[in-house]
Amino acid sequence: MMRAIVLVLVVVTAAGCAGLREPAPMPGEWQDRAMRLQTLDQWNVRGRLAVKTDVDAFNGSMVWTQADSFVSFAFRGPLGVGGFRLVGNDQRMVLDMSNGDEWELTSPQVELRQRIGWSVPLTGMRFWMLALPDPATPADLDFDDAGFLRRLEQQGWVVTFDSYKQLQSEWLPHKLVVEQAGVRLRLAVDRWRLDYVTAGSPP
Repeated sequence: MMRAIVLVLVVVTAAGCAGLREPAPMPGEWQDRAMRLQTLDQWNVRGRLAVKTDVDAFNGSMVWTQADSFVSFAFRGPLGVGGFRLVGNDQRMVLDMSNGDEWELTSPQVELRQRIGWSVPLTGMRFWMLALPDPATPADLDFDDAGFLRRLEQQGWVVTFDSYKQLQSEWLPHKLVVEQAGVRLRLAVDRWRLDYVTAGSPP
């Protein structure tokens, strides 16, 4: 799944051709980290998600499980209101609402917004939550003095990494903001699990 990440070095270099500014040289520590994460096939994150749109603002808890191209994204609003579970891949997903409604989504990014009024950038989040750009498209990256990725622009979204936390020998995002015109998602991570394994489909 993640083996293509190494191509990001080429993609980012070419970002200037796509209208993005020429990126600064990437820290060696970050390149080493990207290489390590190429071998990561499964991971799980639990945390709190605050959503703000042009017409609404609310928060709740979330669980995101990535297993190769398979994703399970569960959101639970205050008192369970507005909760849902999204399961599948980029081409086909099933949306289960807390009120019992269920839909099959063949254009998940578009249809999710139509069903719940907001959406997450599904193709990018699987990489951004690991503080990596999606290797499929150009990206503009900014690093801090310590070599941590602090800001990423990709696919029309801006991702800001406010803080990191350490899990064993790896540093992973702790607080991040993902935003685009009209949508702002603020995620605070409570728990990371790498190489997440469970019997059957991920929860």
